[in-house]
Amino acid sequence: MTSRSNWSQQLRAAWWVWLLGLVVVIAAVMLFRWLSGEVLARQTIFFDAPILQVAHNLHTPLMDILMTAITNIGLPGGNVVALVVAVWLWWRHRRAAAVAVVVSFVGAWALYTSLKLVYTRARPDLFPILNMPTDYSFPSGHALTAISLYGFIALLLWQEKHRIWAIVSLLFAVLIGFSRVYIGVHFPSDILGAFAVGVLWLTILYLGYLYASGRKQSDEPLLAPPEPAKVSATESSKEFHLE
Repeated sequence: MTSRSNWSQQLRAAWWVWLLGLVVVIAAVMLFRWLSGEVLARQTIFFDAPILQVAHNLHTPLMDILMTAITNIGLPGGNVVALVVAVWLWWRHRRAAAVAVVVSFVGAWALYTSLKLVYTRARPDLFPILNMPTDYSFPSGHALTAISLYGFIALLLWQEKHRIWAIVSLLFAVLIGFSRVYIGVHFPSDILGAFAVGVLWLTILYLGYLYASGRKQSDEPLLAPPEPAKVSATESSKEFHLE
């Protein structure tokens, strides 16, 4: 009963935050509905080609190395990140958060794998790309995984008042999405579609996490240093007499 009470208190604590979240969710639904409709109709989305061209014009040897590294952190690197963060959270007795991190990653994988088979969109062919992925393009698996995993980590950090790190985590997810357009293996609309689905998945996941965790006071803060060993009054008195 206490857990449910704490959960409901959180929902009422900052009504404007939840109102903003509702607006974002509605926008995500509308965006994905429009994009998916265009993709199913095999229509050319007006901003895809121009943005791909701009991204292509940014190519330099250094940028190529950087963007390749960033995209690899998205996948397959996301597997390692999810595992390491989950183990660390479990060690810090943040069991609900640890499970949620794993679920965020696995759920994102299930979503983009299923949706690709529904929309069967071909990859971009504006520029010759080495090692072009052989699966479908919409939505981007890298982008959906990034917004789900790093977005959830950002929510945890924000919840613990680590605002700057939360913003960095979220921006890194966006950067992973941009890297896919830069490399030329995704349309910009693939990234936007993935982010829209990711926001919806992230909302469901975070509400479930709040309900499961109940924001127990016994949970350790995410980035807090270990507490120093406490010395009892008796031990302190013995030390004083020894001196």
